[in-house]
Amino acid sequence: QDKSANSYVQELLKLPQGEIYTSSLELNSDRGEIEIPYKPILRYATPVVLNGRIYGIVVINVLIEDILTPLGLGTSHAFLIDRDGYYLYHPIFTKRWGRELKTNITLDNDYPQLRSAILRGATNTFNTDEFFFSFVPIRLTGENNPRWYLVTFLPSSTALAPLSDSQNNGTLLLMFVLVGASLVAVFGSRLITAPLIDLTRVAET
Repeated sequence: QDKSANSYVQELLKLPQGEIYTSSLELNSDRGEIEIPYKPILRYATPVVLNGRIYGIVVINVLIEDILTPLGLGTSHAFLIDRDGYYLYHPIFTKRWGRELKTNITLDNDYPQLRSAILRGATNTFNTDEFFFSFVPIRLTGENNPRWYLVTFLPSSTALAPLSDSQNNGTLLLMFVLVGASLVAVFGSRLITAPLIDLTRVAET
């Protein structure tokens, strides 16, 4: 199946040799259609380059659904947004994936002042009359600006209650996958591309 028109392929081809491309966290699609049931996915890719010519690309797909699920467990709630405020995970299913599903539902629709507080980065908490919010930026290795923000929230009356073990574990696991997987991708892609480059070199001689 020809993937050359996909946005991640176009972005990858713009990178300098040896760089690793990390996609947005998005819903997987096949032949231009979003797969159902939805499959949240993160892609890492690198080109196979020999003598300045690109012979192909290596793509590592990381399925994220099972990593996001624990965020919905426990006494508090959590959601994950991208830098534009779109929900990638939310306890209310219909709020998720507003960009790709064309619903255009974002954090701005619900709590515009919270979005402003998150982007300012001056604090990691925010409260309204109803809820107490705590948030943390998620940066990929080598990037200065956050890709995503993980937000937990509780009713203000129970704001001091601790997160459950399952949600704590889910949060840590999510952080590991989104940040740590980028390191794995770097080394894994190099292990994969090295023999492919050798095969290409042999084929040319």
